[in-house]
Amino acid sequence: MFRDNYSNLYNQIRPSEELINTTLERTQKIEKSKRRVIYRHRKLLIVAAIICLCAVLTVTPVFAAANDFVYTVMYQISPQMAQFFTPVQKSCESNGVEMSVLACYIHDDTAEIYVSMRDTGANVVDEKLDLFDSYSINTPFDSSAHCQRVDYDESSRTATFLITISQWGEQEIVGDKLTFTVRSLLYGKNEYEDYVVPIDLSKIDKSPKTQKQYVQLENITDAAMEMLAEQDTYKDATDFGKMSFSGIGYVDSCLHIQMKYEDYAENDNHCRIYLHDKNGEFPSNTDDDLLDGYTAHGLYEFTDLYTEYSVTWYDGNVRYDETVIEPNSNYSFEEFVNEISNYEIVGDFYTTNDAYHGNWKITFPIENMNTDEITDKSEPITEPETEPEFELKTLDLVSKEDYINKMLNSIDFYNEVSGKIETNMNNGDIDNIEYILNFNDGKAYEHEIGNNYDNETYVQYGLKFNFDNINKTQNKSIIIEKLKSDENYADHFNSDFQTNYGADYVYDKDFTGINSSAGLSIYPRQLVNDLMYDFNLWEIGDRITYSGRDCQIIKGNIPSEFQYSFGNAETFKLIMDRETGIMLDLECYTPNGIVTSYTHTTNISFDNVEVKDFDREKYAQYKLK
Repeated sequence: MFRDNYSNLYNQIRPSEELINTTLERTQKIEKSKRRVIYRHRKLLIVAAIICLCAVLTVTPVFAAANDFVYTVMYQISPQMAQFFTPVQKSCESNGVEMSVLACYIHDDTAEIYVSMRDTGANVVDEKLDLFDSYSINTPFDSSAHCQRVDYDESSRTATFLITISQWGEQEIVGDKLTFTVRSLLYGKNEYEDYVVPIDLSKIDKSPKTQKQYVQLENITDAAMEMLAEQDTYKDATDFGKMSFSGIGYVDSCLHIQMKYEDYAENDNHCRIYLHDKNGEFPSNTDDDLLDGYTAHGLYEFTDLYTEYSVTWYDGNVRYDETVIEPNSNYSFEEFVNEISNYEIVGDFYTTNDAYHGNWKITFPIENMNTDEITDKSEPITEPETEPEFELKTLDLVSKEDYINKMLNSIDFYNEVSGKIETNMNNGDIDNIEYILNFNDGKAYEHEIGNNYDNETYVQYGLKFNFDNINKTQNKSIIIEKLKSDENYADHFNSDFQTNYGADYVYDKDFTGINSSAGLSIYPRQLVNDLMYDFNLWEIGDRITYSGRDCQIIKGNIPSEFQYSFGNAETFKLIMDRETGIMLDLECYTPNGIVTSYTHTTNISFDNVEVKDFDREKYAQYKLK
């Protein structure tokens, strides 16, 4: 009835009073269902919005949806209503670029939509055109989406993008229309890889001018540090436009290299720099020694000379990055400076023109159209008839290397597992963690309860859903697509890698990154690196039964550089499941025998593991964060 009313309304341009009242009643019901408690100022905003909508809708609903401000208000109150009133417009031209929808392919809970950007006079559309994260996708249903460039036709100067949308909860996609909006285009991308910077490191100032800056350092913001004052000496060392070297010098016995990015919000200029021994060779892109996910470009060369980190700060529309290269403790400052003179600065530099702005907006029905045009650009993604089964590996435990291999690659020895653990190793508090993981189904669940937190995580449909049961908030993100990496993690197991870099840089390459807390037990890669990289410090103990499983005791001394991470404990004992490599128990002891850090498995099962889907109604009142 409502749809019929709107059809009549659309033809007559002006709505009836009955329809307006019906629409407003639906809007109020939707708002009430979303929030049980509405604060006074929130009520006033809603009333004002409804009054505005009423006034605009009285003129024409088409005008309302075409007005950007009114459309935004409508979409915040009711996505269904906003999309319903938005007229179909399959192409739009702004500032010399035309955006059009080419094809749409609907299958189950997924829509694949092809959109083109054609240059009609702006001279900005090229083979590397980027939407600069300026696009938005509005649907009448809850969904996740992403966009990627898939094709470029030079003759017509047309770039084609694929938008992939998945509706939450594996529900088939239904609804009227989708609106796709783009505000900025990034063009003129250039890449300069393995670029040797013409700066002589043997002539670097040992006492440059400095300034205190409040910088971003890893997870710390506003950390006060002594940084280089901006210099003009090296600004012409490269010709990369608004990206330049703005300072190099020694500060507190460390080599500082400062980069300056002007108008950083209007472009995507960035670089990766590192020091390269002038007497050494550049690693090949096909080098078998490269870590998974790394190429020769921007590779951090392994050395015992120094470690490095980077900090960032901002001054208006300028961003500064400063790389700090710190000598290892066995080098004096003079030795460090002498060694650095044998190195050169090498980097991968990426530049773009400033963003090209416009207002591109198209709206089209969510239905199959022109599916025969979907050929070379990419094959539609379809679900397999049966879920993949991962073949389990076997490994006889004979040497210490075998035990390391099995614990680092534990996911190769099981496909499904559920259990409960108690630990104090995540943040010092006692955590109780329930977990369920099924690789064959591509699903996982984790429930972590501590002193001041109660968090649940679901992974399904290619998405990760996080729910904070204390603050009643939620968020979602796309997870790594690969369920199981075919990498042998034991290839990266060595003391130099562990002490300088940390296991997380190469170990979170697959689906297992989802169970961050239960991972202490079911894939204990970081713990194995911290505790067992020195084979001389641990030994294989007795074979026992633990929690109904055939297990092995491993015990030893904790490497001195990691003792503080375990509450200044000096020794450890862990119990490993022999079949899977899962760590079922760990205790770390002070010299007095006091347990400072522990993880205990209280329940574990490998049979008939089924990951439950989350109940949407249970979390309906949780706010997005």
